[in-house]
Amino acid sequence: MLSSQINQQMAEYSAYNFKMSFSKSNSLSNKNTLLTAVAAICLVLFFVAGPDYHSPRSYIHFWNIGHILFFSILSHLIISNWPTKLRTSFLRQSIFVIFFTICLGSLIELVQIASFRTFDLMDVARDISGCLIALAFYAPKRKTLPKTGLITFQAICAILVFMAFLPLIAAIMDETAAREQFPVLSDFETRFETGRWIGDADFSIDRKIHSHGKASLKVVLNTSLYSGVELKYFPENWINYKELRLSIYNPSTKPIQVTCRIHDRQHRRGIQLYEDRFNKTFSIANGWNPINIPFNQIANAPLKRKMELNQIQGLGIFAVSLPKPRTVYIDYVRLANY
Repeated sequence: MLSSQINQQMAEYSAYNFKMSFSKSNSLSNKNTLLTAVAAICLVLFFVAGPDYHSPRSYIHFWNIGHILFFSILSHLIISNWPTKLRTSFLRQSIFVIFFTICLGSLIELVQIASFRTFDLMDVARDISGCLIALAFYAPKRKTLPKTGLITFQAICAILVFMAFLPLIAAIMDETAAREQFPVLSDFETRFETGRWIGDADFSIDRKIHSHGKASLKVVLNTSLYSGVELKYFPENWINYKELRLSIYNPSTKPIQVTCRIHDRQHRRGIQLYEDRFNKTFSIANGWNPINIPFNQIANAPLKRKMELNQIQGLGIFAVSLPKPRTVYIDYVRLANY
């Protein structure tokens, strides 16, 4: 009788273990299926979607975080499905996954060149960061590391990911500030404002020379054909204003010829002819020079159409074929109603 009860209990226990094992296996399978689907979607998006040249900085940097997501998931899938018969150390497992990540990440960047994108080493660095996250926090073999070593490894990985998020955080902060400052487009009072500008010139915020506030943009023009800066990221609807105003400082006694260029979305999407945008050259004398450009001049600048003042997408300030480098300072770029 006792033997029968024991056998029955053992059978129930075995059935329970089988049920739990099956449930765990089924749950793991569902998890792997979901992660595989997310990874596949991320991989496809690397080639068929993404930001363009004029996308907001926050969107561009958010999109870049996708590299971390994809390779953390992919590395996790590789590690969690590692063949049990291939018993190896955490170090060898890590070397394989990192090497695989570098190869696949580089291949993705090379293939993207065919879709008119550029090879970005920072994307490969983000790929490695995602891989390291999977190794540090999800690899079963990580538990073979000394506790202090594992904590240090995890801390380093967390710092790397945090650094990858910093450009996104800075972009969100500056985009918020730009909306609050509008109709001031840039007065260089906040540390992130240089992110609104691009150009073929060295530029930085300077706190010694300024016409408004406590800072200006120092621009070191070089001897290339067109050397200058462009305000690329800003609120593009200028329809309710009458004039663009800015100030340019020339520290030299010798005047310098500087051209201001303004274009809208339609111009950017076309063949970008010279006569399809606003261009005007100013002689910048020693000291501060106020530049005021009425919007009727901007709107009527294209030869065969009207400039779309609610879709302005670029404001450039540049010099042409300088015989030697020159320095100018730009300050208080804003829209006004007279």
